[in-house]
Amino acid sequence: MEHTGKDEDQGLDRRSVLRRGAVLGGALVWTAPAVQTIAGPAFASGSPRCTAEVEASYTYYEGRVKKTGCVVYRFGDTAECCDCIEKLSALPLPVAILACAFGGKCTMVGKGTCAA
Repeated sequence: MEHTGKDEDQGLDRRSVLRRGAVLGGALVWTAPAVQTIAGPAFASGSPRCTAEVEASYTYYEGRVKKTGCVVYRFGDTAECCDCIEKLSALPLPVAILACAFGGKCTMVGKGTCAA
């Protein structure tokens, strides 16, 4: 049986995840995520079940000057997203979050800069 590079169960192959990650990051050059967090269940009424964040450092050049930055992508707020992340818990957290987002299970709810 010939391998096509696509995982039929997941619906996305590695190349698609990387390509979509590049689109998600816009003009940013992706480096290894610096910090990954996921909050557990919230106990207050009306609070989201989980919030998933991926924090990524990046490097860019303005002319010959090397600069760095950091961006935070926020996902989650639905049971479907939290369940997807939990099912992929064997993966590194940023990979699980992005796989769920690209699979349509999680929606990006915000983007910002990292705390200093």
